[in-house]
Amino acid sequence: MAAPAPEAAAAPEPDEPTEEEALEDDILGVLDLPLAAHDAREAGVTEEELDDALDAASEAGLSAGEAAEVFSAEATASKAKRGKRTHFNAWVRRQLADGKTPAEIAEMAGKRAKAKELNDAEREVLKAKIAARKAKHNAHRARLRAKRTKLRAKGKKAKYKYAKRHKKFDEDLRESREDLIEARKELVDASKDFADAAGDVAKAKGDLAKAKAAMAKAKTDDEKAAAQAALDAAEASLEDAADAKSDAKDARKEAKEEHRDAHSDAKEDRKEAKEDRKEAKADRKEDRKEAKADRKESKGKGPKGGKGKGPKGGKGKGPKDGKGKGPKGKGSKGKGPKGKK
Repeated sequence: MAAPAPEAAAAPEPDEPTEEEALEDDILGVLDLPLAAHDAREAGVTEEELDDALDAASEAGLSAGEAAEVFSAEATASKAKRGKRTHFNAWVRRQLADGKTPAEIAEMAGKRAKAKELNDAEREVLKAKIAARKAKHNAHRARLRAKRTKLRAKGKKAKYKYAKRHKKFDEDLRESREDLIEARKELVDASKDFADAAGDVAKAKGDLAKAKAAMAKAKTDDEKAAAQAALDAAEASLEDAADAKSDAKDARKEAKEEHRDAHSDAKEDRKEAKEDRKEAKADRKEDRKEAKADRKESKGKGPKGGKGKGPKGGKGKGPKDGKGKGPKGKGSKGKGPKGKK
């Protein structure tokens, strides 16, 4: 008898995430998106381009961290030797439609050529391709969550993705707070300088008034010469004090504007950080909900053994013997023909 043929090896799961990928927590990327977008704006990307690129990322099913990865790469490239490039959104849409991953797009940003603006026809074609990309991406993320659930059940610990980039953004936030503190100090100093200059003007006016009074009282030539010298000195002192006051006033005005800008930036950063924490908390809650659902499903609702509801044996309701309710015999106590008395 011929030996049975060996079973063919199962085909590998398409786009199966690695263990390292499954254990990566991208919560830091969620926090970084507003800062990455801010960097891109400073590098010359217009608000309209950023909004459309973000819409494209959403249409493709990218996470906030993945979108931040693309934005941050564009900002870095724009500030480097490559320089500013127009139509960032069009370029992003074309790459997403071609199936490029966020990491691949970020890698390409440093060498990308000038992009052409999208027309309505091309936009619709790309939109359809990006929608298909979203379905594939969502399927991959589902496999990612399933694998993460299994790995965590085995005691594997997650690690933070985008930690290096987040550290840089965190340093930028710290700098914005330091800028505000420095602006406050400069405003205080400028206000003090202005107050001192105003005091000098008042004193110079007083000296001038005294010099004029002395001139009016002078009778001899020597007294008049001395009074004139004092008067000239008082007028020069008043002119210098007035110039110093004007400069101090301008400096105080500039310090106020810088403080207002620094305060606005810091306030905006705090607002974005608060929104990010709120969004991150919601994402975490959703992840826990999905993980709980995965664990529940992993326990299975398939065929049950032991106490399942399959066919019963033993005490089932099949035909009974012995004490069953089968046909009755006609012997002895049966209901056969009766004999004569």
